[in-house]
Amino acid sequence: MLAAVLLAVRNGEEFIRGKLECLLGLYSPAHVMEILVASDGSTDATEPIAESFAGRGVRLIRASRAGKAAAVKLAIAVFVVPPGTLGRPRRVKVRRR
Repeated sequence: MLAAVLLAVRNGEEFIRGKLECLLGLYSPAHVMEILVASDGSTDATEPIAESFAGRGVRLIRASRAGKAAAVKLAIAVFVVPPGTLGRPRRVKVRRR
């Protein structure tokens, strides 16, 4: 992977599909980029739409509704976890200021 894109979104069903299609069109082959969608407690179709792109290098990260900054921090924490350690129980703490 050469590039990573992080999208923090809450209730973005009207634009998330177009945004993901656009981003996926930027790089060829697709395996050089990973897209992380951090849903900040979306209550619309944002999460199912993002999940429909799973086979194309898009990962959905569900965050509780704690704000954009908390969703971004959680996604970054998930992204930097070494390969093979995601199956181990671990906690990710998000500090609020």
